Amino acid sequence: MATKFISRAAVLLASVLLMPAPLYAQANPKIAARDQLSITVVGAQLIKEFSNKYPVGIDGAIEFPQLGHLTVSGLTAKEVGDLLSRRLKEADILRNPQVTVELEQTATKKVTVNGSVRNQGAVAFAGELTLLDAIVRAGGRLPEAADLVLVVRAGRAVKTGSTGTENTTNATMVEVNVRELENGQLARNLVLEDGDSIFVRKAQAVTITGYVRNVGAYNVESGSTVEQALALAGGIDQRGSDRRIEITRVVDGKPVVLKNVKKTDLVKPGDIIKVGPKRL
Repeated sequence: MATKFISRAAVLLASVLLMPAPLYAQANPKIAARDQLSITVVGAQLIKEFSNKYPVGIDGAIEFPQLGHLTVSGLTAKEVGDLLSRRLKEADILRNPQVTVELEQTATKKVTVNGSVRNQGAVAFAGELTLLDAIVRAGGRLPEAADLVLVVRAGRAVKTGSTGTENTTNATMVEVNVRELENGQLARNLVLEDGDSIFVRKAQAVTITGYVRNVGAYNVESGSTVEQALALAGGIDQRGSDRRIEITRVVDGKPVVLKNVKKTDLVKPGDIIKVGPKRL
């Protein structure tokens, strides 16, 4: 049976138009791991000990003379300047320091996007990169892509405490409904980290058989009803009955036949919907 797909071209275009401007185009970009800060400190004169270039580590921090380990990730350059000025005063190192910070971002970080996207592979970036932005840069999802996307983040060595002890964090995996992001619900639009892997899986089709106009396998959107799925098959034909719909669904690894299914019931990936004949 031929698998039939719904085009997402319009949704993809809308998602691009609704996205915030790329980080490099924003007036106040946020600092992220592996960026570099060019810091100049002036007291009564230029303080060469403090004025230098500082790489931002993978833990989002810099090592600053006499102040030590300072977390700067998520701040703007101005906010870092204010932070350094305040800390230098509090530590009684300088009476009235003037601190300027310039953010230098280069595309030294990358994530990989694999699966049902138009351009699989590495996506290089500087600063911050969101999940939706990464998928758009990979050409967007293919029509057969599932809504749920898996983001895998490897464990990392992170310095903690005053001793700078390195601890390794555990790998994490997060599932995100990208269709919600494409529709403007951006609460779970993850900010990615260097080395993250994004897997856009292929949707599992719903098979529709019995007394419908076009028997076949169809990819349906999450949250679709039986009625919406049947519409993809051209609807119930003249001999079929909307009161004799069954769904065969795998539950705990075993096929279960659901009887007396209503058209308002929700379908799940892998379902087999069968429409029975009208009673004579």
